[in-house]
Amino acid sequence: MPVMRKNLLILTLVFILLILISGTPGTNPPAGFPDKSRLSSILRDSRPADIQERLASMMGTGGASGAGSLRAMLRALDEIERSSADSRQRLPVEIYRAWLLAAHGYDRAALSIIRRLMVIPQYLTPQAQADIALVEASLELHAGNASAAAAVADRLAEADAGAAQALRQLLGIDPTARASGRADSTWPLASLLLLALSVIPAFAIDRERWLWLKRFPDGQDRIAPYHAFKRSPLAMLLVTAGSLLVLALGLPRRLGVRHDVAFTVMYWIISYTATLIPFHRLDLEVRKGSWSLREYVSTVFRLHLLRALPLAAPLAALFILHAMSSALPWWGVNTPWSPALGFALLTAVTLLVIPLLLPAFMGMRRISSDQLPRPLRDRPFRFYRWPLPKIGIANAVSFGYFKASHSIAFTGELLDGCSTEEIVAVATHEEAHLVGGHLFLYFLAMVDLALAAGLWAALFPLPAEKLLMFGPTVMQGMIVFAVWLIANRFFTAMGRRFEFEADRFAAERVGREAYIQALTRLAHANFMPIRFREGDNAPGIHPSLTERKHALRGYEGRVFEPAAVLPSELILALWRSRLALEWNRGEQEAKHICSLDDDPPDDAPPADRLAAIARRQARFGAECLLEASGAWLEIIECAQKLTILTADPSIPRDRVCALCSGGMREALAPDTIAWASTPAGCRISRHLSGTTEPAGS
Repeated sequence: MPVMRKNLLILTLVFILLILISGTPGTNPPAGFPDKSRLSSILRDSRPADIQERLASMMGTGGASGAGSLRAMLRALDEIERSSADSRQRLPVEIYRAWLLAAHGYDRAALSIIRRLMVIPQYLTPQAQADIALVEASLELHAGNASAAAAVADRLAEADAGAAQALRQLLGIDPTARASGRADSTWPLASLLLLALSVIPAFAIDRERWLWLKRFPDGQDRIAPYHAFKRSPLAMLLVTAGSLLVLALGLPRRLGVRHDVAFTVMYWIISYTATLIPFHRLDLEVRKGSWSLREYVSTVFRLHLLRALPLAAPLAALFILHAMSSALPWWGVNTPWSPALGFALLTAVTLLVIPLLLPAFMGMRRISSDQLPRPLRDRPFRFYRWPLPKIGIANAVSFGYFKASHSIAFTGELLDGCSTEEIVAVATHEEAHLVGGHLFLYFLAMVDLALAAGLWAALFPLPAEKLLMFGPTVMQGMIVFAVWLIANRFFTAMGRRFEFEADRFAAERVGREAYIQALTRLAHANFMPIRFREGDNAPGIHPSLTERKHALRGYEGRVFEPAAVLPSELILALWRSRLALEWNRGEQEAKHICSLDDDPPDDAPPADRLAAIARRQARFGAECLLEASGAWLEIIECAQKLTILTADPSIPRDRVCALCSGGMREALAPDTIAWASTPAGCRISRHLSGTTEPAGS
């Protein structure tokens, strides 16, 4: 872990240095850029839309469209404006600056220049009035004010009817355009289409629910398939596809709504909420709960929000940078390092603020020390109770990147439904994330990703400025999606590693088997499968219970997992037949027959002979752990013992263990072994003294 922290910190410093180096723009104009007198002539003799073409003919297409050319143009415009004594000489500069502002998305700044110019119309030539009208009408259309754009064309017609007609044709202005904010004539069709897009995902999920119930009728083991169904991304994909269609078809505008993005977000929330109705119905059918739809939806959204909070940091940073760029035109072009470092800084600050606001935002309540289990009272963390609706979620979450904000929150069902030992075990796991610096490493990785994005902005300031003002292009959106997929895989790998490390920390503190028992209790409480079926386990941050148990036991030796879960009737029949042999033919002969079941090779090393015993027990459904050097074998959960404990009629447990242990002793002869019974299995040691006992026994 220190190595990862060191590498991420070095990467942070490297990114900052590269941003400062690449984000410092040069002061000299690019090759081929015209001098001040030549540029003044171009401004006087050319319309704003034609100036870029003339620059491209002088500098080449690439040079005229780069950030260096724009910086040189902005400095030249300021110099020409300062050196012009007559306001009429400054008019071409003002008009072109307004055109540049409009072209780069600074609508408000461009409109302020245009309104200032319209105060002195007597100084404007007909061509200048037409240029200003073109910019103003384009801005009004971009804002959705078609009627205002038509008014601009009408005002231009008073001075030049031909220019006004050309403007209407160029921009497609309808003289009878409706006022903004009112629905057009297609609103009934748009309303029906919006309603259909809202309910189609819910109907599709309900059909999937119906098919699922046919495939897994009542009476089967439904836990694993239900878990797989609940994790299916189908609902998200359908709702997101519907949201993209709402935007592509322009439904908000057709319904008279100007805020497309806000409208689409509301559509997404409503449509996704509708898909939760069939999920809730299936949940009640499978888990036999009694929670209401409101409680179910509330809990699902809270959990989604908790998972999405880290994404809020870069989104908040982008929103702030957009506002700053709108208020400071060409800020990112003139000083590329500023928004590049600003994105990382704002992301980091937002990440640090989230843990401080999370308890109030999620409705968590502070737990006083006297209400905590005694082993937790002296631990240097804040503890919270998270009163989620009681829909079967027993869990805990740790948050806070630095010691001052380290906190652990327990759901109400975990505190109310688990024993003190289980609560302490879960809290110790969360403690490992905090004291091990796992959350701080997440923080560093997020900041490094933000710095990587900032380095791109420093190297390509013009595309970065356009992204801030207009949003991503299709290509940029695809690149962002690809980066998100790669980053998601990276964070998932980090998360799985941290989970295994936290499990090991907790197992060393509370005992291996005690901790595994707490994990098993949580799996049952949350209606999660103990083992995943092949193809169902799409690895997330949290490994499955089987993986975690295997890893914890694998630290001490070789793990033998059950090859199959045998029917209890088969095991009962096996032991009844063996007891019958003992009663009819003698105990010693029965032990001899049991030893033939194990039958390890006589010439094999002692450790391999114990391994043969473990494999045989695993074939009968037992979980076994063989110490790395072969000193002892622990049969952790003996399926035979667990079965006879509930047998009806009862089977004498002491006789069963006597036969089984006697058979193993005879099979391992001439090695001298010690055998000891445990509540769920047994332990075999090849050394009577100096043997290392299994952790957590």
